[in-house]
Amino acid sequence: MLKLANNRNVNEVKEIAVIVNDLTSKLYEVEPTHYCFEEVGKLNSLDIVLDYINHGELGCALSHLLYVVHGSPIKIDKKYIVVLHRIAREIDLDKECFTNEKFEQLTLEQKRWAFNVLDN
Repeated sequence: MLKLANNRNVNEVKEIAVIVNDLTSKLYEVEPTHYCFEEVGKLNSLDIVLDYINHGELGCALSHLLYVVHGSPIKIDKKYIVVLHRIAREIDLDKECFTNEKFEQLTLEQKRWAFNVLDN
């Protein structure tokens, strides 16, 4: 069961969703036939994320946003990926969201910050 979201988490997801949507739109302008656009929900990700949030479904919104970030070649600053994964951990989103190439590229320090954990 997901934990309740706080307003800070919701606002961060909204802000990052706008950035992701802008990056995805710019990619589409340059490469409209890119394979990632064959998948549902990549071009209109902002609408989808905001719809989930408006229905109190931060977990679904975050999951969709991570799907877009990790399933497309957009160049997003790693700090945003760290924030998304921190929120996912805070609300106990499925660990499946943490197994992806872009997250693996983060430094150990960034991962620790995202998960707020220390070395074993």
